[in-house]
Amino acid sequence: MKHQNVLILLSILLTFACLFSSCNADKSILPDADETQSTNEYDLNIQALENQILALQQNQQLSELERQKELEHLQSLLAQLKEETTKEPDDSTSNNSDNSATPSGKFLYNLEGEDAIITGYTGTEEQMVIPAMIDGYAVREIADNAFSSKQLKSVIITNGITKIGWFSFQNCPSLASVTIPNSIESIGYSAFPSQNKNFTVYCQSNSFAQQYAKSYGIPHATV
Repeated sequence: MKHQNVLILLSILLTFACLFSSCNADKSILPDADETQSTNEYDLNIQALENQILALQQNQQLSELERQKELEHLQSLLAQLKEETTKEPDDSTSNNSDNSATPSGKFLYNLEGEDAIITGYTGTEEQMVIPAMIDGYAVREIADNAFSSKQLKSVIITNGITKIGWFSFQNCPSLASVTIPNSIESIGYSAFPSQNKNFTVYCQSNSFAQQYAKSYGIPHATV
């Protein structure tokens, strides 16, 4: 009798062991959530740049020199973004959930509901793409003074962002261009540098950004 009970107990233990092993095996084949999220953000940024390049190639209102100069700039940003994805992640920042890594710094942000508001940038990047997604959150706006006094030369704002705050890019004497998408619905007072006479807004025809640039006499070109 005792022998029979021992066999039953062993059978039960063996069954649980098999079930536990099966559960672990199932988990191992599931995609990592962080990896999927990172891939989605990368794809959005790549798509935004490729769309900008396509629009620029089709634009007939710019001179050939202006088009070629901006095209080279966009292609450089695209190549840089693709190159960064092949590098090994930095362990010191991989677990930081409060910001989003870029080649030389991080975007800082606050949350309002399920949306992110970019409040600053910790790096020294001169050519910047402001993403529409950070850590899985949709970026809704750029806060007041977010990039003030940065040594930026060019900025591309990804489609999906709806607001640029007051003084967002003030005191950026080297900033020569900002590419603004159709999704922008509001631009705050004195958002762009007033001291750089070569500053140009790149935007789409009949967009809010174009109307804003016309109203304030800011040089602009459609892409």
